[in-house]
Amino acid sequence: MARSGSTKLWVGASVLFVSAFIGKQILWQKVSKEVGSIREIEHKKNVEHYHTVIEKRQQYALPKLTDEEKLALKKHFDSNKK
Repeated sequence: MARSGSTKLWVGASVLFVSAFIGKQILWQKVSKEVGSIREIEHKKNVEHYHTVIEKRQQYALPKLTDEEKLALKKHFDSNKK
């Protein structure tokens, strides 16, 4: 009699374990798909933002220094080192 109860307990525990594992796998697949689609959306947004920044970079770029300006800066920094 005790053996029958023990067997039922082990079978019940095994069924519960296997069903929980299958449920976890199904849930994991669904969540992985959602995360993948969210990552794709975020990647597209980031790429668009990157291209926008690159395009506007020239608009806000400072003009290059002339030789006179470079010389003046050099003199200024050299005088501050003393």
